[in-house]
Amino acid sequence: MRINESVMLDIADWYSDLGGFGKLHVRFGKGSVGGGPKVRLVPGIDGVDVLLALWLTEIRPRFGDDLQAPGEPMFPSVLHPCSPGPRPAAWLLRADILVRRHRNRSRWLCRGCS
Repeated sequence: MRINESVMLDIADWYSDLGGFGKLHVRFGKGSVGGGPKVRLVPGIDGVDVLLALWLTEIRPRFGDDLQAPGEPMFPSVLHPCSPGPRPAAWLLRADILVRRHRNRSRWLCRGCS
């Protein structure tokens, strides 16, 4: 999934009872040029179902929101001044990934060292 698709997920977009592993309803997927957003269901394979169950039962309730309210974001903002409301800005997540990649670059380059 793309970062922007993840940012736009709501709690109600997770269907744990669909398929063997559950499915995420991606409503704001990357569509073709001029075609609008592409809607699709993404299977919760490779342990995503377990991670989302943990997130929704143990971690997400600590943010204090009403989890049953319509439109509650799956991944809320952590009060960054540049975030546009209750969701994190996609560009902030991309920037964070770049910073973390730069910090860990020496570890990745030296995996076979010593």
